[in-house]
Amino acid sequence: MEIEVHDSAHRPRRLRCTRIIVRDEHGHPQVAVMSPAPGQIWVTNRGDVGWDRALRAMGIEDTSVTHVVAENELPPPPGKLVLPGIDFMG
Repeated sequence: MEIEVHDSAHRPRRLRCTRIIVRDEHGHPQVAVMSPAPGQIWVTNRGDVGWDRALRAMGIEDTSVTHVVAENELPPPPGKLVLPGIDFMG
């Protein structure tokens, strides 16, 4: 498997690999990708059934906590003014 990563200057870099862990800004694993054989790619996300088992199978001992949040519980995006019953930015 080969991945392509881009930096802030949009310079692509390709790396050959068999396992990938995507981590958030706090270092917590969010996505795991594994290529057990040529042409086979397995992907799982934090919150999927068996997520912790998948991390252990990849030799990763991190623990991740998943809390499902309803859309109305999310904070507003930056710059959006929120007043009850009024949406200024649609």
